[in-house]
Amino acid sequence: MPPVQLLDTLLHNVLALSLKAQNFHWNVVGPHFGPLHKLFGKQYESLQDAADLLAERIRALDAFPHPHNSNEGAAGVDPIPSKPPSWRKMLEILAAEHEKLGNFANSASSELASSDAASANLLADLQMGFEKAAWMLRSHLES
Repeated sequence: MPPVQLLDTLLHNVLALSLKAQNFHWNVVGPHFGPLHKLFGKQYESLQDAADLLAERIRALDAFPHPHNSNEGAAGVDPIPSKPPSWRKMLEILAAEHEKLGNFANSASSELASSDAASANLLADLQMGFEKAAWMLRSHLES
């Protein structure tokens, strides 16, 4: 897959996950409301930062990021649930989807390693961020 297409695919999924994290930020309830509201807020802000890096890299490659304005077609991220799930399920969902994005970033970085080192390095850095976020989310699920 061409570098721009890989970057744009990840961009679409990052934006979709950012919307989901923001939705969970607004809708979390329960005994862990405060810390989870704050955590989910940090999640969507971090995802927006990642989206900005991806879009800027696409522009640096003299292409234009697709104007993703919906979750439609974001194959790596499931749609936002119509009814907010429990706080525990929110954590599970966000952790699993960060893992998916980390896996995608890893495979895309490997694919671009020999042809576009800058994009490969960006993807490797994003992979570390996705994996760290997944770990932090999963840590809230431990008893």
